[in-house]
Amino acid sequence: MIKRCFLISIIFLANAAGSFASDDEELVNNIFMLIYNQQFPEAEMILQTHNDKLEKSSFYFLTLDLNWWKFILSPSEMSSRQYNTLLKTIKSEKNIAAEDNINRLIWLSYQMRFELKRYNFFATAVLHSEIKKVLGEINENGAEYKEGKMKLFRLYTALFKYYDNILNPFFQESKRRARAEALNEIESLAIENSRVVSTLANYFLGKIYLDYEKKPAEGNRHYKILVEKYPHNRLFREMLAMSGK
Repeated sequence: MIKRCFLISIIFLANAAGSFASDDEELVNNIFMLIYNQQFPEAEMILQTHNDKLEKSSFYFLTLDLNWWKFILSPSEMSSRQYNTLLKTIKSEKNIAAEDNINRLIWLSYQMRFELKRYNFFATAVLHSEIKKVLGEINENGAEYKEGKMKLFRLYTALFKYYDNILNPFFQESKRRARAEALNEIESLAIENSRVVSTLANYFLGKIYLDYEKKPAEGNRHYKILVEKYPHNRLFREMLAMSGK
């Protein structure tokens, strides 16, 4: 269960890594803020009204993320069948092609989250391999991406490093040092000016300190930051309360 929960978190970051710090950054940030404040109708209205001003990768991410939150928190508005249909519709678009790694990564990531939610572990394993391959190709071409996107890849790399050094039970001291290095990197990204980067870093730090490091007070510190930024987010408030016990 721990492995599954952390994997979902990693996938969430992979989704975001392809989407932000581009020419449409301000618009993306505004919609992102509405989504994370659970102001779904407002976010949906702006997304539909200004979709022509968004890069395709940003539009795919925000559409899938908005409806994912609705699927998780408001299933009456977005059922499993509806979300699956949305995934199929986006996959059918010509922009989701093998050579378009950013758009492909976004779709693969959300498809994998969906299969995990349905406990379809065979499909999850296949998608995991595809995502790993795409991420490797993106990392090889890192110089092509803007600074903001590379910060998100730094965050992804640090999270993967932390996760990898939890699972392996051997060489405990070296694993502890590796986890500490990863945490320091994530902490540095939590104070970045980018709304997306800092939000994700604080979220993952809260999860790590609460669930893995067993330091709820540290987790509580990061959840407080998130609740201050997104006071209407029910999940963040619940995690703040949980870490404050």
